[in-house]
Amino acid sequence: IRRDFVVNVSHELKTPVGAISLLSEAIEDAAEDQDAVRHFAASLQRESMRLSALVQDIIELSRLQATDVVAKGTAVDLNRAVREAVDRNKLAAEAKNISIKVGGRIDTPVFGDPDMLVTAVRNLIDNARSFSPAGGIVRVVLSGADNEARILIEDDGPGVPSENLETVFERFYTSRPKGAALD
Repeated sequence: IRRDFVVNVSHELKTPVGAISLLSEAIEDAAEDQDAVRHFAASLQRESMRLSALVQDIIELSRLQATDVVAKGTAVDLNRAVREAVDRNKLAAEAKNISIKVGGRIDTPVFGDPDMLVTAVRNLIDNARSFSPAGGIVRVVLSGADNEARILIEDDGPGVPSENLETVFERFYTSRPKGAALD
């Protein structure tokens, strides 16, 4: 698992690192052209933000692997976790004219790490938002009964063609199914 993780991370980090290197060279070569410098600098900023997000994901994954939920977990209100995850996606959704609609409720708390649960839901919402067309809707539906809690996240994106569904979880696959659920 660690070997696969290192391969995956190396692959993901190479793209923004390579782009940053090329963009810095382009800025140096275009030093006299202010428009080109601004263009390359904006691209450089986007790639650095992408790199920063990847590093943050690695830090969160390390933290998740190091956390003993049985020993350190607490009762978590999933309604609150979902609200926080939605709030963290609002600005990006509004920039793309995407609505995030939340429905349902989960009355029973779950046992876990509240920060990691918020991160997981935030990532799923972010993914749904990323694949939604401008003006689309991301739906987050909470449900639960007895000892079950379910969060369904669905978007208006194109989804994965049925012939590709078997490969969704292969390494470096770039699409995902129409709806994503976190049980």
